[in-house]
Amino acid sequence: MGELKSIDTRLLDFPVDYVYRTVTDFASYSKWWPHEIKFDIEHLNPAVVGTTINVQNGSFVRWKSKITSFKVNKLLAIDYVDGAWLGKTQYRFEEKDGMTKLSLEIDLEINRLWLKFFSIFLNYIRIHSKQIQHVFNNLEKYLAEHEGSYIHAIRLSHIDHIVLTVKNIEETCSFYHKVLGMEIVTFGDGRKGLKFGNQKINLHESGGALEPKAANPSPGSADLCIISHTSINQVVLELKQKNIEIIEGPAERSGTNGKIISVYVRDPDGNLIEISNPIPGKF
Repeated sequence: MGELKSIDTRLLDFPVDYVYRTVTDFASYSKWWPHEIKFDIEHLNPAVVGTTINVQNGSFVRWKSKITSFKVNKLLAIDYVDGAWLGKTQYRFEEKDGMTKLSLEIDLEINRLWLKFFSIFLNYIRIHSKQIQHVFNNLEKYLAEHEGSYIHAIRLSHIDHIVLTVKNIEETCSFYHKVLGMEIVTFGDGRKGLKFGNQKINLHESGGALEPKAANPSPGSADLCIISHTSINQVVLELKQKNIEIIEGPAERSGTNGKIISVYVRDPDGNLIEISNPIPGKF
């Protein structure tokens, strides 16, 4: 008794970065949360983490929230640190075919005796979920009303392939296949590419007739970061066994979805290739 745990979800027909940007715009909360819930930003930290917000639900229920972590377009974690409720909440954002699956997870304890008493008669989980569905309804309307001002009107999904300009396609194919295990594929009019996972690098030989192409294609001008399932320590051993010079690393870097640990090598054209592992729990 006194515990409040639930997960509420909603599939929103808007791109994940738009939903994430709106949910992390704390100043906008008064525009799409129910009017009986009041928000007062006590401290706004430019780094997001450490921002504190005072919340009041009705006349008597008050608590203080603190942003404890975030992962862009993935997660917003908020702790309830003082007041009527104590515990943790998390917004989770998941991309689904251009739409967003938004989830709100809560794990709270009642911190007021009178609220605990009323929990004998009231189903707080049911009341909370009903209220959150109301919040999701309001959020959906707010997103629709402001979509016209959304800066990213074109909805992008992911990179299908990139094109490298190289001096010698056969030499490049040999390096990426033998050193990094990429699959050599042939497509179109005999063109070559390098496939790994769901990604592909297409190859264009310098001076070739490929059209259209970059304005100034030149071998050795690329800088690529590739995530590896193999541990970075094993990657280092494999590179040394193949007499591939490690330019730098292992070293911690910032990746798209959080911290990574990387080693750097060069391919036959001098392109800088960063091979990385994600660091779990580091955003």
